[in-house]
Amino acid sequence: MIELFREILTGVAAAALCGGAAVLFAKGKAMQEVLRLATGIAVLLAVLQPLAGFRLPDPFARLRKPEAVQTTADDTAQVLARAAAQQVEREIEQRAAMQGIPCTVHLTLAQDAQGNAEITGVQIGCSRSADTAALTQLLTTVCGIPKELQTWNWTD
Repeated sequence: MIELFREILTGVAAAALCGGAAVLFAKGKAMQEVLRLATGIAVLLAVLQPLAGFRLPDPFARLRKPEAVQTTADDTAQVLARAAAQQVEREIEQRAAMQGIPCTVHLTLAQDAQGNAEITGVQIGCSRSADTAALTQLLTTVCGIPKELQTWNWTD
């Protein structure tokens, strides 16, 4: 606050000194009036310019949530959809491992017209020698992901 007043006083003093000197050395009444107007504008700017960066403390700041925590409903829905997809990926990988098929699974999501998340594809990374028929059956029957949406990435 002290710095703000110091900056204002310095600016006003500088504008007044420069404007006063210019008016003193000006010839003609019309030129002096123009310089007085310019000096007044300079003094006004010297006061207003430091105030442009001044912010009063917000008395309600402690009642609000931090900006990082505030999310919109869409952001929350996307985070929840991705978390659910990761859980499904882990579940598929665990069930495949129980059948002796080591693999990695990645679900691709998109939003439908109502804003709900839907599975648009699944990428499965596994060995060519794995029992892909059993894994395809698992994805189709248990997860409801049709064969058309299944993409195989061979690791060998």
